[in-house]
Amino acid sequence: MPDLAWPLQMPQPGFGTRVVDNVAQYPKALQWLGGQLTSDSRFAMSALSNVYQGIIGQTPLAYPASDDPDFEGKVKAWREQNRIFQSVLNSFANSGNNVKEIFKGLIMSPIYRTDAAHDLQAGEMEPFGTGRLVTPEAMARQIPATSGIRWARGDRADAMTTDYNILYGGIDSENVVKRLTSPNALIANVGQRMANEVSCYSVAWDFLKPAAQRVLFPYIEVSQVPEDVNGFAVPNSVENIKKNIHHLHKRFWGERIEISDAEVERTYNLFLETYRELLKSKNTAMPYECQGRWDQDTGAALPANMIGITDDKYYTVRSWMAVVTYMMLDWKYLYQ
Repeated sequence: MPDLAWPLQMPQPGFGTRVVDNVAQYPKALQWLGGQLTSDSRFAMSALSNVYQGIIGQTPLAYPASDDPDFEGKVKAWREQNRIFQSVLNSFANSGNNVKEIFKGLIMSPIYRTDAAHDLQAGEMEPFGTGRLVTPEAMARQIPATSGIRWARGDRADAMTTDYNILYGGIDSENVVKRLTSPNALIANVGQRMANEVSCYSVAWDFLKPAAQRVLFPYIEVSQVPEDVNGFAVPNSVENIKKNIHHLHKRFWGERIEISDAEVERTYNLFLETYRELLKSKNTAMPYECQGRWDQDTGAALPANMIGITDDKYYTVRSWMAVVTYMMLDWKYLYQ
């Protein structure tokens, strides 16, 4: 066996206060170090922090400074977070360091589900719920899944993962390797452009399809207006408009609410006010790119025998565009 004596001039190899004092262990020092690391309580907390940031989208709360004006509320939030963390860490340890227990524990906890966040002060609610900006890659999938069309360039490549990838906080794994998690002015502007253009392209195209095949407007027709020429509500149309708005709330925001909910009424008022403004203007012209002239799946012009939508004679197409834009610009759509 070669001479494995450790030079006396150098500190003995080890971890913390523990050392490898048996020369026969030197060839397996790396395996020894791995065992020391995983048995250290900080290893489990490090694993939990990484998983937490991955699924919650933010770092765990730090213990608040004693001079923080909201110290009382924040320390309650920290203690609740710590209570949950300790429960998750116990499950992790009892499973033999199976990282699945951390995922399961966090996802089933009030931190992810917000079940325990009722009737709490703002500071106390800080650890509950997720709030991560949707990445360009995820947004490129979310847009067609909700609106029924892709946000594409002229060459049919996804705009979000090409032209706007870096501008929307993405990475290229070369010069930009860290994602932005907080929005800035550029991200806000990209989101606004995305919402405006997708609503422009999708609304008329969806109305061209048979009602049973529509993604956005299965319960309404272009000709159904909320008020008659005298300004009185048209009950059947109002009912269908609200029913369709209820459908859009579920589609874009995942909300499972009643049609009578205040959120549905708020969106209806946006539709109604936009309709009234357009009606007052007497302008039925639609921007050329928003007209129903193209197959939005392929980018090809519609067949000559297919009647498109080239103007907004009922003032409803642009009113629905306003609704779709509003829903795609909301934080409930841009964040997860």
